[in-house]
Amino acid sequence: MNLFEKIQAIRVELREQNLKPTGKNEFAKYSYFELDDFLPQLNRLMKEHKMTAIASFTSEVATLTAINIEAPEERFVITSPFSSASLKGCHEVQCVGAVETYQRRYLYQALFDIGEKDGLDATFNPLEPKAQQSRVNAQSQPNKPQNANNGVTSDDVQMTLEEARQFCFTTGKYANVPFNKLSEPNLKWIFSESKCNAKTKKAAKLVYDSIQEMKKSMSGGSQLEMTPLPKEEADELPF
Repeated sequence: MNLFEKIQAIRVELREQNLKPTGKNEFAKYSYFELDDFLPQLNRLMKEHKMTAIASFTSEVATLTAINIEAPEERFVITSPFSSASLKGCHEVQCVGAVETYQRRYLYQALFDIGEKDGLDATFNPLEPKAQQSRVNAQSQPNKPQNANNGVTSDDVQMTLEEARQFCFTTGKYANVPFNKLSEPNLKWIFSESKCNAKTKKAAKLVYDSIQEMKKSMSGGSQLEMTPLPKEEADELPF
């Protein structure tokens, strides 16, 4: 078989094994595959079909190269933009390792068509039309103090994780700084104690929760301690 026949055969055999995801996103209430959920079976199948897949990383791109062991010149490459993470209490190398683990998982899933429920779908509820309308109205509101939200809470705001990561203030010390660049104490202060509007609180909570999920995956499910936000730093926030 050529390389593409081998990849397709492995896709079919993996699907027949009825793999079960064990990872849990407690915030959005959906399950996802950890590497250990499919990598042992995948390695065995790649060995049987005499192929392999090697991951590599640069500061900009994550790459997975599929290789036909019987004809090593026969290769197929898939890539993904390399992301970054800044986790409180973690060494820079640990942050890089966490991102590489995430990237490997998604690259393997793309190459071998390992499907799971879309995390974005988990944030939508088609059975709540009134809530959907509230979210639309909340999105159209500019950043105002919390008392100007007219009863709209952060739970009513419709926003994806990527939108939250790119969300930023327009004034103050942190103007134009994406929320994925803020520290965990900053984020927690914004959604739990500040007078920001519902959309701002929603963005901060989404980014904060995504960081906690990544930290749990690195620490085997245990929570890592977070340093409280110093008062002088809180005073720099624009609210």
